[in-house]
Amino acid sequence: MSTSNCPCILLGESGTGKSSIMAKVVRE
Repeated sequence: MSTSNCPCILLGESGTGKSSIMAKVVRE
């Protein structure tokens, strides 16, 4: 699951660990 390659996942999973995913993308 490459979140950095598919930012659409952030919009798709709104509220589902979005903070964790966003933090991960920012750290990348």
